[in-house]
Amino acid sequence: MSKRQSKVKTSMPTRRAKSQMFELLPKSKRSRIIGVRTYKANCLNNKINAYKSLKPGEDNTDFGHILMAELDGYDGPVIIKVSDINLFLKREKMGLSAIEGFPHHAKIICDFTCNDNKTRWMKSLVSPTQLCIGNEPLHFFVMEYIANGDLEKYIRGLTDPQQLRSIIAQIIYCFVELGQKYKIYHGDIHSGNILIDTTDDAFSKHIVNGEEILVKTFGRVPKIIDFGRCGVFNAEPIDAEIVFELNSALWVCLHYIEDTHIKDKLNSITLRPETEFSSVKSFIEEVLDAFA
Repeated sequence: MSKRQSKVKTSMPTRRAKSQMFELLPKSKRSRIIGVRTYKANCLNNKINAYKSLKPGEDNTDFGHILMAELDGYDGPVIIKVSDINLFLKREKMGLSAIEGFPHHAKIICDFTCNDNKTRWMKSLVSPTQLCIGNEPLHFFVMEYIANGDLEKYIRGLTDPQQLRSIIAQIIYCFVELGQKYKIYHGDIHSGNILIDTTDDAFSKHIVNGEEILVKTFGRVPKIIDFGRCGVFNAEPIDAEIVFELNSALWVCLHYIEDTHIKDKLNSITLRPETEFSSVKSFIEEVLDAFA
């Protein structure tokens, strides 16, 4: 993501609870805000000012415009996703409801529908603007800003194999948890939907096959976004279904790995059909062995 405007001050976020989708987020020093309810009220009252386009909308069935904005009382920028009222929005809301409590997702401050004008979101902003100006229903997600960019930007800058191993392991475990614990698949895995956030936690915790796994973070953790193409497993997902999702995530990572030795080993895994792996555990073991 690109640099913020200079008038937006930087501050360290408050400690965040990991068990809630809506949670207490940083507030400005002069604000009387005491909880997330006030942030949500400010969203609904349109006390929010969009000032920069990160991804302009496109005139197709998967329309979406990603913006940086200022939310009244909130110290730092927020991200706005502008969406059509369609099947993708229905899936996004279903997915967000299903993964409540999942710590590796960009936190939603609020979301709402109001009358706006889709045409004005088809191109980049040229000046700051408010939302809800028009007569066409659109949906807005307001979420936390992840400052370190996406997966591509992070992996391309890595030179330490252990840091590369850490982020790939965390990503793999995230998608395992989505399948095993939350019973959903993402359905649209690419580098732009895997953001990299900072953390003070030395280890990230994951539950795989009922076992707690700890991964050294090196100060970075993945955040999965955009569940507009997700789906729910109608029954307990079999290992091959989850491995298919894991293979997709690994294939995305491969594009940006510069260490040819590690890249060749991982590539040999992605070329094999998911049915060749006896279990999710065996797939993960082969991925981690590539860094031995």
